[in-house]
Amino acid sequence: FLFSASRSAVGAIEVERILGAVRVRDVLEPVRHATVSADDGVAALLSAQILRSGLRTLWVVDPNSDRLLGIATLRELAGVPPERRAETAVGAVMLPVERATSVSPGDTALVGMQRLAAANVNQLPVLEAGRLVGALTRERLLGLLQAGLVLGEPRAPGAVRT
Repeated sequence: FLFSASRSAVGAIEVERILGAVRVRDVLEPVRHATVSADDGVAALLSAQILRSGLRTLWVVDPNSDRLLGIATLRELAGVPPERRAETAVGAVMLPVERATSVSPGDTALVGMQRLAAANVNQLPVLEAGRLVGALTRERLLGLLQAGLVLGEPRAPGAVRT
């Protein structure tokens, strides 16, 4: 609903005003609970992470550096035939980071929304020097837009004044 508001001239101005005044670092969500190793097995992840928690995205990181290696969504994991899940590592089915869209903590929330829309995804990794520091979600941006429209100005800490 709120993303469609950006299609009108007035709506686009409001979206730019609200999301352009907030940095990604101020609205990112923690992802530590959803990080996995490339060597983790698909079957174990499906039962331990996806089916028990409702997570739809797992962030595949190098455990020694927190460097993002790739993203494994429910779609990639479910695409592994059931009889092959026990021996298939998530690293074999993840979307490599080189093919993923991302944002940096210093980007504006407006840039984040544009990248989410262009990639047609619900969340983006937030990367700082290749390290995963969080995720920017469509849900968080919608909440920020709603608050900005109701209150008339962004209320996130560290808002950028233009």
